[in-house]
Amino acid sequence: MALTFADLVGRIAEIGCDFRASREHSEVVVAVPTTHYVDPHDGEKSLLLHVMLQEDGKMLRICVPEVYAVAEFAHRGPMAEAMLAANWRVRVASYVLDESDGEVRVVCDLPLEDGTVTSAQLSRMLTLVAWTVDQLDSVIRLAGTEGKV
Repeated sequence: MALTFADLVGRIAEIGCDFRASREHSEVVVAVPTTHYVDPHDGEKSLLLHVMLQEDGKMLRICVPEVYAVAEFAHRGPMAEAMLAANWRVRVASYVLDESDGEVRVVCDLPLEDGTVTSAQLSRMLTLVAWTVDQLDSVIRLAGTEGKV
Protein backbone atom coordinates (compact mmCIF):
# COMPACT_ATOMS: atom_id res chain seq x y z
CA MET A 1 0.00 0.00 0.00
CA ALA A 2 1.57 3.29 -1.10
CA LEU A 3 0.98 6.60 0.66
CA THR A 4 -1.90 8.59 -0.81
CA PHE A 5 -1.95 12.36 -1.15
CA ALA A 6 -4.89 12.53 1.26
CA ASP A 7 -2.88 10.53 3.81
CA LEU A 8 0.08 12.88 3.40
CA VAL A 9 -2.07 15.97 3.91
CA GLY A 10 -3.69 14.33 6.93
CA ARG A 11 -0.31 13.54 8.52
CA ILE A 12 0.92 17.10 8.02
CA ALA A 13 -2.34 18.48 9.44
CA GLU A 14 -1.90 16.22 12.50
CA ILE A 15 1.54 17.73 13.09
CA GLY A 16 0.00 21.19 13.16
CA CYS A 17 2.17 22.81 10.49
CA ASP A 18 1.25 25.88 8.48
CA PHE A 19 0.88 24.44 4.98
CA ARG A 20 -0.79 24.60 1.59
CA ALA A 21 -1.51 21.56 -0.53
CA SER A 22 -1.45 21.13 -4.29
CA ARG A 23 -3.06 17.90 -5.44
CA GLU A 24 -2.13 18.81 -9.03
CA HIS A 25 1.59 18.67 -8.16
CA SER A 26 1.24 15.99 -5.45
CA GLU A 27 3.02 18.27 -3.00
CA VAL A 28 2.45 20.06 0.25
CA VAL A 29 4.41 23.22 1.01
CA VAL A 30 5.16 23.67 4.71
CA ALA A 31 6.23 27.04 6.11
CA VAL A 32 8.85 26.83 8.87
CA PRO A 33 10.28 29.75 10.86
CA THR A 34 14.08 29.85 11.20
CA THR A 35 16.48 31.30 13.72
CA HIS A 36 19.44 32.03 11.42
CA TYR A 37 18.62 31.34 7.78
CA VAL A 38 17.15 34.26 5.84
CA ASP A 39 15.17 33.46 2.70
CA PRO A 40 16.92 35.32 -0.14
CA HIS A 41 13.62 35.94 -1.94
CA ASP A 42 11.69 37.76 0.76
CA GLY A 43 14.29 38.55 3.46
CA GLU A 44 12.27 36.65 6.07
CA LYS A 45 13.64 34.16 8.59
CA SER A 46 11.75 31.22 7.17
CA LEU A 47 11.89 28.19 4.92
CA LEU A 48 9.42 26.58 2.58
CA LEU A 49 9.70 22.80 2.68
CA HIS A 50 8.15 21.03 -0.30
CA VAL A 51 6.84 17.59 0.66
CA MET A 52 6.22 15.56 -2.48
CA LEU A 53 4.85 12.15 -3.25
CA GLN A 54 6.69 10.51 -6.11
CA GLU A 55 6.55 7.18 -7.90
CA ASP A 56 2.82 6.74 -7.25
CA GLY A 57 3.23 7.21 -3.51
CA LYS A 58 6.17 4.83 -3.15
CA MET A 59 8.67 7.64 -2.53
CA LEU A 60 8.42 10.67 -0.26
CA ARG A 61 10.73 13.64 -0.85
CA ILE A 62 11.18 16.68 1.34
CA CYS A 63 12.96 19.44 -0.52
CA VAL A 64 14.02 22.98 0.29
CA PRO A 65 14.58 24.52 -3.15
CA GLU A 66 16.80 27.49 -3.89
CA VAL A 67 18.65 27.46 -0.58
CA TYR A 68 21.66 28.99 -2.34
CA ALA A 69 22.74 29.97 -5.82
CA VAL A 70 26.44 29.09 -6.09
CA ALA A 71 27.03 31.81 -8.69
CA GLU A 72 26.48 34.37 -5.92
CA PHE A 73 29.50 33.10 -3.96
CA ALA A 74 33.16 33.83 -4.64
CA HIS A 75 34.56 30.63 -3.10
CA ARG A 76 32.59 27.79 -4.65
CA GLY A 77 35.17 25.09 -3.90
CA PRO A 78 35.21 25.70 -0.13
CA MET A 79 31.43 26.05 -0.22
CA ALA A 80 31.12 22.65 -1.88
CA GLU A 81 33.56 21.22 0.66
CA ALA A 82 31.45 22.61 3.52
CA MET A 83 28.28 21.12 2.04
CA LEU A 84 29.95 17.72 1.60
CA ALA A 85 31.17 17.87 5.21
CA ALA A 86 27.61 18.68 6.29
CA ASN A 87 26.32 15.71 4.30
CA TRP A 88 28.77 13.51 6.19
CA ARG A 89 27.51 14.71 9.56
CA VAL A 90 23.76 15.03 8.98
CA ARG A 91 21.73 11.82 8.99
CA VAL A 92 18.61 12.71 7.09
CA ALA A 93 19.10 15.72 4.81
CA SER A 94 21.63 16.29 2.02
CA TYR A 95 22.83 19.32 0.12
CA VAL A 96 22.51 18.77 -3.63
CA LEU A 97 23.58 20.89 -6.58
CA ASP A 98 21.74 21.30 -9.85
CA GLU A 99 24.77 21.78 -12.08
CA SER A 100 22.63 23.13 -14.91
CA ASP A 101 21.84 26.37 -13.06
CA GLY A 102 23.87 26.33 -9.82
CA GLU A 103 20.88 25.92 -7.53
CA VAL A 104 21.60 24.28 -4.18
CA ARG A 105 18.76 22.39 -2.55
CA VAL A 106 18.48 20.41 0.64
CA VAL A 107 16.62 17.13 0.18
CA CYS A 108 15.49 14.12 2.14
CA ASP A 109 14.18 11.05 0.34
CA LEU A 110 12.25 8.28 2.06
CA PRO A 111 11.40 5.16 0.06
CA LEU A 112 8.01 3.92 1.25
CA GLU A 113 7.42 1.10 -1.27
CA ASP A 114 4.48 -0.77 0.30
CA GLY A 115 4.67 1.04 3.64
CA THR A 116 3.64 4.42 4.97
CA VAL A 117 4.98 7.18 7.20
CA THR A 118 3.63 8.12 10.61
CA SER A 119 2.98 11.67 11.74
CA ALA A 120 5.85 11.36 14.23
CA GLN A 121 8.27 10.21 11.52
CA LEU A 122 7.19 12.96 9.16
CA SER A 123 7.49 15.57 11.91
CA ARG A 124 11.02 14.42 12.71
CA MET A 125 12.05 14.51 9.05
CA LEU A 126 10.62 18.01 8.57
CA THR A 127 12.36 19.19 11.73
CA LEU A 128 15.72 17.70 10.72
CA VAL A 129 15.60 19.13 7.20
CA ALA A 130 14.74 22.60 8.51
CA TRP A 131 17.38 22.30 11.27
CA THR A 132 20.04 21.39 8.70
CA VAL A 133 19.39 24.49 6.59
CA ASP A 134 19.01 26.82 9.57
CA GLN A 135 21.87 25.67 11.78
CA LEU A 136 24.47 25.13 9.06
CA ASP A 137 23.71 28.32 7.14
CA SER A 138 26.53 30.33 8.73
CA VAL A 139 29.07 27.57 7.99
CA ILE A 140 28.04 27.27 4.33
CA ARG A 141 27.92 31.05 3.85
CA LEU A 142 31.32 31.60 5.47
CA ALA A 143 32.85 28.98 3.21
CA GLY A 144 31.23 30.56 0.15
CA THR A 145 32.06 34.18 0.98
CA GLU A 146 35.44 33.91 2.71
CA GLY A 147 36.72 30.50 1.67
CA LYS A 148 36.88 29.23 5.29
CA VAL A 149 35.60 25.74 5.98
